[in-house]
Amino acid sequence: MKIVFTILQKVIVNHFYRVNAGFFLFMFFVLFGMPVNLAQFHLAIITIIVQNPFGLAGGMLVWLLYNVKCMDYAIKQMRNPQQQFLFCITNLPASACFGYLVYVQVLVYMPVLAYSLVAAVIAVNGHYYGSAAGIVFFTVASITLTAAVYLRVLQRKPFIQSGIVFPKTGIRPGKPLFTLPLYYLLYNRRQMLVATKIFSLLVLYIFFKLYEPDQYDIRPLLLCFMLATAANSSIVFQIKVFEDSFTGFAKNFPFSLLTRFGILLYTYLFLMLPELVFVCKGWPLHVHLFDYLQLLLLGVGLLSLFHGALYTDDMDTEAYFKIVFAVLAILFFVILYNPGILLECVLLAVSFGLFASYYYDFEKKYD
Repeated sequence: MKIVFTILQKVIVNHFYRVNAGFFLFMFFVLFGMPVNLAQFHLAIITIIVQNPFGLAGGMLVWLLYNVKCMDYAIKQMRNPQQQFLFCITNLPASACFGYLVYVQVLVYMPVLAYSLVAAVIAVNGHYYGSAAGIVFFTVASITLTAAVYLRVLQRKPFIQSGIVFPKTGIRPGKPLFTLPLYYLLYNRRQMLVATKIFSLLVLYIFFKLYEPDQYDIRPLLLCFMLATAANSSIVFQIKVFEDSFTGFAKNFPFSLLTRFGILLYTYLFLMLPELVFVCKGWPLHVHLFDYLQLLLLGVGLLSLFHGALYTDDMDTEAYFKIVFAVLAILFFVILYNPGILLECVLLAVSFGLFASYYYDFEKKYD
């Protein structure tokens, strides 16, 4: 029944890619626009995946997180009151209904599906048959089990039942103001947070693994760290959404603008801790103590600049990522010029300028 395929593709698949256009645009730029030698970059990633058990586990974890993202979206869409007509599909035979949902999952899972199949082919050519079998099994399981979950949702049957109750300690420590966005990410955007950190750490790991300089130069690591920091730009957008939705009352607190900006910097300093700790792996070959301060200020300054840009207008993700790409393009050439710590100071100054100019005037527009 071609009409069923058409309906599912328009209601779930097309809408999924339209809603996540900013995410896919950013990932395409990072994975295919930033690397100088595109083929060598992806071949290095796939080689790590197929040759190293930990690399294979890391790759599968990233694919699993993307699959969870797909599942979360599709289930919400199926349960949307405006899409109640989708439940009529369950009047078809169970095997046919399951086949339609496999079709849906294949389409939304297509970016990972294509990448994983390429990895499996390379694994077979390199005689890593165990890795190839594991990748194929994981891919098939991801598609079929997720389709089975979709079927349970359409049949209005629970697919997860949990009776685990954790004991309460009665201890409720206070939360500093700068940690509130981090708690929000941890409890409400956990998948995005974990996927972002895995990607940024993987970028740094590949850099340290493949690049061995003939003489010390901080610029290659600065460019790589800029990329790892930019991977957190989607998290910055979510922090701004949290700020607009839940902490608008904070504007009434008796804090100076400088104190408020300091709270913002603390938030992004703690957000970047995994990358800042991991980059110590490059000492002393890739980074020295003084230059480590550059990396710290670059990470915090760049994220605070993205945050400050969001105050200038009530923008959507598409407009926001255009700004992100423009800033990265400019910084790429500035870093090549090697301005030293002056670059990070300028980033912080511009960030504070945007924050001071637009913080109190910004208003979220609701349709």
